[in-house]
Amino acid sequence: MERASSTQILKAEHQVILKVIRALDAIIQDMRAGGAAPTDRIRTIVQFSRLFVDRCHHGKEEACLFPCLERRGVPREGGPIGVMLAEHEEGRRLVRTISDLVDAYADARDRHQLMALCAGYVGLLSGHIAKEDGVLFAMAEHVLADADEAEILRGYTAVDASEGGPAAREALMHLTDEVAGQRS
Repeated sequence: MERASSTQILKAEHQVILKVIRALDAIIQDMRAGGAAPTDRIRTIVQFSRLFVDRCHHGKEEACLFPCLERRGVPREGGPIGVMLAEHEEGRRLVRTISDLVDAYADARDRHQLMALCAGYVGLLSGHIAKEDGVLFAMAEHVLADADEAEILRGYTAVDASEGGPAAREALMHLTDEVAGQRS
């Protein structure tokens, strides 16, 4: 059985992330229709975003894939890697702000701000994933050598291990299913 490539692994993780993003989008739609803000569920999505999206997924890109791409001539400054890194930072900022607002959630003003922030996060991640899947990963598949792939995959294993290994990943996948399966 052939092992998945570095970009195939990240694309599979994108599908997991999109499942949660669709759930967040459904929350926004329910809130726009007058539904209550499910703050506990949004907190769970924030937790998922911090642990899986940022530490596991972006951790792999930033520690393993992007440095290798730079060594192969894909530019950071003025290039796709710089754009991806800026979007990672914007996602972190949005998640922090959403988390702070959910923790202090009190009134209708917060409700509108929360919907706007969540919609911004949905839009950011949806567009970010489309760029990576459609452009950056195609570049990676073109420039990476077999030795690069092996190095990146070892790095992915190290990132996963540093984030708790298979048991932690299984817990995150359960969290994903829980969030995606709920209705607000």
